[in-house]
Amino acid sequence: MFSYCVARKIRVAVLRDSCPMKFVKVIAILLLLSIGLLISKEYIEENFFSNRQSSHAPVAQPHPAATRMKSALISPLNLTQCEGCNVNAKPQPLSCTEIFQTVKDVEKSNYKIQLIAAAPGSGNDWCMLTLRELTGLKTGSVYHFSKLKSLKNVPENLLYYHTHYPYLKHMGAVGEYLDTHPQRVILLIRNPIDAGLSEYVRQIIAKKKNGTAKYSNADGVFTESHFLVRTSLKDISLAPALETHLLKFFQGWKKLHSYWLKEYKGELMVVLYSDLLKDPSLFEKMASFFGYDSQVSEERKTRLNCLYQHYERTAAMKRKRVPAIDNSKEPVRKLFMSHIQSATSYVEKLYKEKYNETILII
Repeated sequence: MFSYCVARKIRVAVLRDSCPMKFVKVIAILLLLSIGLLISKEYIEENFFSNRQSSHAPVAQPHPAATRMKSALISPLNLTQCEGCNVNAKPQPLSCTEIFQTVKDVEKSNYKIQLIAAAPGSGNDWCMLTLRELTGLKTGSVYHFSKLKSLKNVPENLLYYHTHYPYLKHMGAVGEYLDTHPQRVILLIRNPIDAGLSEYVRQIIAKKKNGTAKYSNADGVFTESHFLVRTSLKDISLAPALETHLLKFFQGWKKLHSYWLKEYKGELMVVLYSDLLKDPSLFEKMASFFGYDSQVSEERKTRLNCLYQHYERTAAMKRKRVPAIDNSKEPVRKLFMSHIQSATSYVEKLYKEKYNETILII
């Protein structure tokens, strides 16, 4: 309102007076207008913004918790400086998963030729993984070193090597080094029909998927026709490819067990696959046979406890179920029963002749 009144006075003065006087009056009125604007500004601030803090008012300090949260976002938390932290606290123990991932070489001075011998499909990969987790020592396969001329030349940094000898040949017979190189061998025995089917599945996947993963890529690969031929609801026979595979496999299975139970003269421990599924303590005995003591230190006891806690996870390297495989097993077993009985009774007899004890291969 004040500005409006001042503007009207300027207009009247300019129209009434002569030019020199007009200039002087305009300057005077503009000064009055500026003073009026300053007065209006102070009035408005006093009446309408009286609750706003002055720029010189003291600023409240943030809550200590908020300060710590901000610091945590800017830089990693320093546990030695945070409130309530125990600077002398012991570090948290490793999880079983972290423990299992810690693997090292065998000391060369303790090295001996040590093997787990088994027919293909009998659990070699499972044993290799589980004994590595239990002992924290490297394990491997002789077939990774197939170019070597002698088993004596394999690297001496592994707890043991797995072999399918003589089902699959490698660098010479094992026994020929017995006089100069101490040997320990575990013979892992699985029912030939289960081992044969497992190897059959692995071979098919390896061809179709260009790899060796046994079951991880089995979806969409198998149908019942890979295992059985149905000419009617009641008339069932083995698929020709499977029958050919099993007949050859059973011959190799008998040859392998005959060699280790009759011809091999070194230290031998026999483990049944069916027992291993039920009793994880057998892994501790297998490690002990290879010179590893699970009770000698707290670290080793912890590894053993982890094995028992997580045994269900590793048992038989649990796989995704494939209906075409699972549903065909029992019919195949019935159709091949005479061959199964012949092979298992032959090996059971060899075992009894060697140890004067009986075993049952199921």
